[in-house]
Amino acid sequence: MKKINYILIAAVSALCACSDMNSLHDKYLADGETIYLARFDSVKIYPGRERVKVFYWLSDPKVATTTAMWNMDKESGEYEVHKTTPNNPGSFIITGLDEGSYSFNFYNNNAEHDLRSIKYSVTAISYGDSYQNAIINTSPTDFTYHQTPDKYSFMIKTRYENAIAYEVCYTKTDGTKVTDLRYNIADLCDENDNMIYPIMLEGGDDTMEIQLRTVYHPEPNCIDEFVTSYETYTLSDPNLVLE
Repeated sequence: MKKINYILIAAVSALCACSDMNSLHDKYLADGETIYLARFDSVKIYPGRERVKVFYWLSDPKVATTTAMWNMDKESGEYEVHKTTPNNPGSFIITGLDEGSYSFNFYNNNAEHDLRSIKYSVTAISYGDSYQNAIINTSPTDFTYHQTPDKYSFMIKTRYENAIAYEVCYTKTDGTKVTDLRYNIADLCDENDNMIYPIMLEGGDDTMEIQLRTVYHPEPNCIDEFVTSYETYTLSDPNLVLE
């Protein structure tokens, strides 16, 4: 008799469990299936001055915008996006960022804003005044007069890390002002990245003033340049080169 009672109890428990499962299943059927848009296939973020540039790859044509969230999701912005190809990513710029490191969360939306993707997270850096105040200008050295073809030159005394170019202003002997004449460091270096070539100036004299400043990229992919203030140097008593 006890064995029969155990069987009856087990049967009733099984029926109750099935009923509970059916109720739970019915609830999800009533709510409908959750549908998500595709998130980005890939994202790269390049740093800038109080901003970053976002490059994205996206294969879902239903995505119309993305919501970017940062600062523990306390700040956000919405940006138009589109389907891309592997060789042609889309891009947009997030502005108004204080200097620092950020973790960005991206949620894609359709045009009606009734579908959303799961998040895609990427970290990035924004540069600002702290970096600007830390960069150092260089100075000229080895001022030389080249008799043929009547040019003056000088070498850079110190090459600082992450410097990418130098800019020069000066006035020629005929009164012509030359401004923001740019010399990329890569063009002043040999194949071993040793800076061996001088900066050449035309139309100067044996005692001339130049304004010199240094241009920096904090990272190779930075979208903005940081420059020092111009400093004035007098180039006098040049070495004479007969060419």
